Amino acid sequence: MVMPTHMLCKDFHTRLANLETKFALSDRAVTEELNAIRMELLAVRDYVSQLHQSLHIVSIQIRTLIKRVDVMEEQLEHVRDAVRQDLDESVCRCDSN
Repeated sequence: MVMPTHMLCKDFHTRLANLETKFALSDRAVTEELNAIRMELLAVRDYVSQLHQSLHIVSIQIRTLIKRVDVMEEQLEHVRDAVRQDLDESVCRCDSN
């Protein structure tokens, strides 16, 4: 069946209009998806930055804790030495009586 030229042009025009609409919808969908991905990437970057800062703070806290433990060990050594000295003096007093 042969269509008249104006009908063929009309059909082509309709199909072209449908394609343009589909392309516009697809383009909008892709743009929205890209924007969503961009927002997710920004959120991930922010999270990684916060995580990095938290890890840095934790490492500082661990170093501080190690220093405190070292100080406590030194203090315990002094206490142990003082207790030994008191015990030694008590033994000496007992021996001299």
